[in-house]
Amino acid sequence: MLLDINIQFKIVIFAILSGIIIGFLFDIYREFRGVCKNKILITIEDILFWIWCSLIVFVFLLKYNYALIGVYVYVFMGITLVIYLKTLSKYFRRIQHKILAILLKNLRIIFKNIRYAFKNTFTN
Repeated sequence: MLLDINIQFKIVIFAILSGIIIGFLFDIYREFRGVCKNKILITIEDILFWIWCSLIVFVFLLKYNYALIGVYVYVFMGITLVIYLKTLSKYFRRIQHKILAILLKNLRIIFKNIRYAFKNTFTN
């Protein structure tokens, strides 16, 4: 079955967007992956991440791409993922790290204030 050029163009665009989504999710995953040092847990986390990621991409392609998954869809997703990881990933990770540091600092301050309030309330 031949597809219209507009449909083929949409398929390529959504394959590219899928590659960017995978890269974005992988950057988020990499930030939290460094917490655990156990190799078995890391392997399980990796498998669960890729299952989760493939489900998200499949639902994305199913909704916007009519689930037309040809070889070129995987090629464009892979190329886009590599380009994202080589170019945009370092900037996104830097921003992500700063946001996470600010959030953790604020949570630590809130926790210390709550602990101080409870400590003074119940010890006097």
